[in-house]
Amino acid sequence: MSEEDLELFLKKNKESITLSNMLKVFKKVYNKVLNIDSKIFYDFLGDVLLEKSSYREGKNHLRMLKIYAKFARNISSVKQLKDELYFIEKYCIFEGEEVLVSFDGIIHHRSVSYYSRNFITNYRIIIVGTLSESHATPLLFGIVYQIIEASIRKAWLRSKLTGTKNAFKSKNIIPFGYVFPIMNSKAINLIKKKERIKRLSFTSCIHDGKKDRFFKLKIVVTRPHTDEEQKEIYQKIVEILRNTQTDLNNSA
Repeated sequence: MSEEDLELFLKKNKESITLSNMLKVFKKVYNKVLNIDSKIFYDFLGDVLLEKSSYREGKNHLRMLKIYAKFARNISSVKQLKDELYFIEKYCIFEGEEVLVSFDGIIHHRSVSYYSRNFITNYRIIIVGTLSESHATPLLFGIVYQIIEASIRKAWLRSKLTGTKNAFKSKNIIPFGYVFPIMNSKAINLIKKKERIKRLSFTSCIHDGKKDRFFKLKIVVTRPHTDEEQKEIYQKIVEILRNTQTDLNNSA
């Protein structure tokens, strides 16, 4: 396929994509460019989300994430982790932010478990994957998560940290994945069984203008990471959490 034909193909699919045909378009574009460079698909995804802002907020954003998760289900997690890191670093990171570690795993928050690729920056954890609601319907999860997202947005806009305010200054930064703050982390615990680390738990805190909001998260690093790789990832996460930036006085 010539560059002109590829450009025309991508343009037609970008113009025709809707939430109802999104899964079909994702598969078609990915399969078309896979033998050239899979990053072309992620640039296509970036262009779609930049041009169609309705997919970046509220119910449509959550629906888009579920469609993407279904699309990514049959792709090698090793490849997916690399490609999503490329996408996140190019389209989703704000000034002063950087991805410090990425890994496959399970994130637990309240009754929801995220089976995901995870990207921890110096401000937040970005979760990309499928979710399982133990005690909540998808509708209830959507409502609860939108409240969480709104709280994080308010807290970051009020924060004394310049970096978090940068997150909302540019329309060229794409919100992608489920996000939890790691600022003001405490109660950082590694749970071991027979010298092998089984999971990590911690609590982060933000102030959304009305009160402190706490997020207790549990992290499980999984295959395809080897036992040694898992140990190194856990140690890296602990280091990040212990050195994360703090704005405990941002409510003043």
